[in-house]
Amino acid sequence: MKPKTTQAMHSRVLVARRYVEHGFLDAALRLFEQNTSVVAPEDWTRLAERLMERDRIADAVHVCEVGDVPLPRERLLALGDRYLRRRDAERAIHFYEIVGADAERWARVVDVLTTFPDQELRAIELAERYLVDEGAFSATPS
Repeated sequence: MKPKTTQAMHSRVLVARRYVEHGFLDAALRLFEQNTSVVAPEDWTRLAERLMERDRIADAVHVCEVGDVPLPRERLLALGDRYLRRRDAERAIHFYEIVGADAERWARVVDVLTTFPDQELRAIELAERYLVDEGAFSATPS
């Protein structure tokens, strides 16, 4: 296979941009990944946004990693919040773990989990991981 010229790489990226506009996201991703050195950060961000619109979160996270662009943190947190309002704690946890949610959100997850007696261990695990400061209990009481 002969090496791609810069002009050929730019042509492929141009076509990939059109694919994003027309909704052919897999084709766009393939072309972007083949020509990463000439893909602009805005292109990666736009592709990630379009993937998120289709609830393809794992693919959007992958695009952000490959393109070295930030995750759409606020959007992922909003998705987690939406699932938590529906009492779908597992989906909320998934989004919160991807972006590193704040303690207030984790406290709300634990609150929801404690309304289900069969979720006791899960609630304890999350409280330990995200809400309890290890340093607060390191001193031995006198």
